[in-house]
Parts: sequence; structure tokens; C-alpha cells
Amino acid sequence: MSDSRPVTILCISSFLKGAEFIRECRRQGCRILMVTLEKLADADWPRDSIDEFFYMPDLYHREDVIHAISYLARTERIDRIIALDEFDLEMASTLREHLRIPGMGETTVR
Repeated sequence: MSDSRPVTILCISSFLKGAEFIRECRRQGCRILMVTLEKLADADWPRDSIDEFFYMPDLYHREDVIHAISYLARTERIDRIIALDEFDLEMASTLREHLRIPGMGETTVR
């Protein structure tokens, strides 16, 4: 029996970026979860392509972000974690390693 659920992508961004990437993922049938800063809650995100938003006070405190996303992963099956900005690459790789999700790890990103 095949797994017919859509691929779930967790996008992380400290800046308003990646709109076209998000739209393309949606066109390809992916489910998009967005983790961004509270101050970007009213930004011009492609909301029609994003299934859920999760807001954090900041994305710089590693342990806080790991705890928040680990809690989210208890109820969401996350297939990929994507940083939409170069600044967020290290956090995305940390989360991938912590949750054992395929993709570049911390050593490769550094």
C-alpha cells in the first residue's frame, strides 16, 4: 500500500523570503508549515500556499527553537526542513539532525 499523504515541508525564515519557492512547493502538492518571527506575522507571505504558521519571538536561541519544533513534530509528520534564507541554514541543519530528517547536517552547513 502506498503512502498517499502529501510531503510536509517545514520552512524556517527570519526574513520575508522564499515566496516563489513556497508557491512552487504548493503547486507540486506539498503541505507547507512556516516557522518565522512574531514580528513577521503580518508580512506579505504567500498565505494561500502555506497551511500553517508558527511564530517565535526569535530564531536565535537554539534550545528554544529545538524544543518548539520537537513539540510540533509530536503531532506533525515533517518530511523536510528548509531554510529560506542563508542566515537560517544552521538552525535548519540543527533541527534536521535532532529530528533525524534527511538533508544537510550541521557539519556540512558549517
